[in-house]
Amino acid sequence: MIVKRYLAGSMPEAMEKIKRDLGPEAVILSTRQVPAEGWRRFFGFRKLEVTAALEEVAATKNEEFDLHKEVQELRQLVTELRKETLLQPQSGHGSPFMGSPWGELLSKMEIEGELKERLVAQLGEPGGGREKEALIRQLAGQLAKYTGFTENKVYCFVGPTGVGKTTTLAKLAAHAAVYHGRQTAVITADTYRIGAVDQLRTYADILNVPLEVVMTPSEMKEALRKHQDKDAIFVDTAGRPSCNKEQLAELKEMLAVIPEKTTFLVLSCTTKSSDLLKIAQDFRVAGYHQLIFTKADETSSLGSILSLASQTGCPVAYVTVGQNVPDDIMVAEPEQLATLMVEALA
Repeated sequence: MIVKRYLAGSMPEAMEKIKRDLGPEAVILSTRQVPAEGWRRFFGFRKLEVTAALEEVAATKNEEFDLHKEVQELRQLVTELRKETLLQPQSGHGSPFMGSPWGELLSKMEIEGELKERLVAQLGEPGGGREKEALIRQLAGQLAKYTGFTENKVYCFVGPTGVGKTTTLAKLAAHAAVYHGRQTAVITADTYRIGAVDQLRTYADILNVPLEVVMTPSEMKEALRKHQDKDAIFVDTAGRPSCNKEQLAELKEMLAVIPEKTTFLVLSCTTKSSDLLKIAQDFRVAGYHQLIFTKADETSSLGSILSLASQTGCPVAYVTVGQNVPDDIMVAEPEQLATLMVEALA
């Protein structure tokens, strides 16, 4: 059996694609609306996703037994595909939430210690088939204590190397300039990484916003003065190893000349929980106010988001779920973030 997915603007268009590709014997398994790709998604456009299948015929009589067995297996796979595509609630042995002890589930999410014990006590005994909803509800309740966003004029981005600070900055700058219509400028102090300035310049050109490159605190002050009429200024900094005290001191000196700002510590969800805590402690010298977590689409253990927020008392502002600019970033709303954390387990 051949199973394929097709994207189209309408059902007739999808049917034409299916007929042309699989022939008139193809069977429609499911349909659903999905966000369009790229900039069209940013403005709310949607596409129709249609899943279709074509069952192939046996070639010889000698293959009948094996083919019958294969068809039965494929029918079972198609049944599971229908359930997945139609977003039916998971049930039975395939769900990680059916009868699984809460402690085991929370450990898979990298939630440990006192926070784990508190959640287990609040969740009670698993059962009744509503474990997923119960876990989302309790996680959302905890996240409500550690989520939020502080509005400001200047936004600075700090963090270790390779976590996606520049891409995250570009996403938020695009939202400010394009979606909210704010007069925006970008300043980068990342002159260490090869290609960093060129990457930001490309984004700035696309958004039609000015870009300033600075190397010293005095140049930072001048760039801020030059764009004091702007509604929003986004400041990129070079990635720093948290163990390098000298470089962190330089970062602190650079940020000290910015009088009023919101500073984000940008971290990757793929980093171990113990390393996240050490990085957060080391970067305290930079005076960050909020957390941004990147690469949430690259791991199934997202409990470290809540764990670090509760350990540091620092709120989570945003979570990124891909590389697309300006897409693939979400405000850290408690219920939505809790749902993301739980569904990553499935």
